[in-house]
Amino acid sequence: MFLTFSHRQGYQSVFTRVLCICAGITSGCSHVHVKPPLPITVNWNQPIGHARNIYSLNLWAATDPEVGANPQFGQQLGEIRPAICRIHAAEMLQAGHAKVWIHRDGEWNRAKIDAILRNITPHCEDIMISIPSWSPTLHQGRQLPPHKYKDFAQWCAQLIRLITRERKHPVQYFEILNAKDSAYNGNSQAIAKLTQQAVKAIKAVNPSIKIVIGAWTHPYDKRDIQSFLDASRESDFQAFSYHHYGTHQSFSDPFNQTWHPQSSQILNLPSESVTSLIFPNP
Repeated sequence: MFLTFSHRQGYQSVFTRVLCICAGITSGCSHVHVKPPLPITVNWNQPIGHARNIYSLNLWAATDPEVGANPQFGQQLGEIRPAICRIHAAEMLQAGHAKVWIHRDGEWNRAKIDAILRNITPHCEDIMISIPSWSPTLHQGRQLPPHKYKDFAQWCAQLIRLITRERKHPVQYFEILNAKDSAYNGNSQAIAKLTQQAVKAIKAVNPSIKIVIGAWTHPYDKRDIQSFLDASRESDFQAFSYHHYGTHQSFSDPFNQTWHPQSSQILNLPSESVTSLIFPNP
């Protein structure tokens, strides 16, 4: 995907600066043209260099302390040592769920968060924690009313203060909101205003934090993304993220590819969840 950002000069090539964070099942690859195979010889006994691991993971299951705080899980994660571990699950804000990170009053569950991060952070090069939405105690609708933006921002800042100041976990990245472009139905400027307030509150707590915004569901909606980025010009964020999905729903036969003429999308592909981060130049 190529975006024509109006402030494109601040961005490097998407090819060289995109980091893919794979979660669960990745989509199948379709090849337009396949070249004849080339003979390759690998001498496993002759190392000639070292490549930094850029493979990253979305730790959906690890938001549950039964997994995330399990030493065996941490040890196995360390064998991979992902470049970035993205800690995300919509259930982090779902009361009563094993993955929930908040108490019923909306306050962050310090003990649960601390136990998970103590086990995970030593085994990832970097950590990115997603704040997927607002607390259900603040609002339960699909769009947050503007008069509640400040409360949401302070609630986000409380998490950053807990993790990076009080408990001093080495977490660099926080992602504000997840897949809200569908809920706002093209009103990306409202999302930008909401995230901008959260960015200010977070930076006031810890200016060194790297903030990721967007987490766009529909990366092909260039106009909506452009509007969001334009409205976020004054926001001190460090990366924009977007997702790729092979389909919007699951099917019994994930390999039965069907082209839908009205939506111009391939349906029935394996459900893919990939986050790409576009970083501005330093």
